[in-house]
Amino acid sequence: MFSKKQRIDREKIGKIMKNPDFSFKSGNLALKASKNNLPFPRFSVVISKKTEKNAVKRHFLKRKLISLIKSVENINNLDFVFFINNRNFYKNKEEIDNLISKCII
Repeated sequence: MFSKKQRIDREKIGKIMKNPDFSFKSGNLALKASKNNLPFPRFSVVISKKTEKNAVKRHFLKRKLISLIKSVENINNLDFVFFINNRNFYKNKEEIDNLISKCII
């Protein structure tokens, strides 16, 4: 889990979704980002019920992505909203690492 200061609230997520400064999509993962005036990046992970019906599995996917994000260093000071579009997203860890590195750095 991210610390409270690194999380984005619902209101800000809505603003980022409507008007992102940066948007990237690749297969199972989509990213929208917006500039922030803070000295650190903030994150949010969104997984809809259409992607995975079971809440336990949605939370598992979310934790998996969060751990991969935390492993990436030198992240720009932006607000990042990640969208997982497929439940098979977590099967190939190397692919996920490469995709997140391309998105964030």
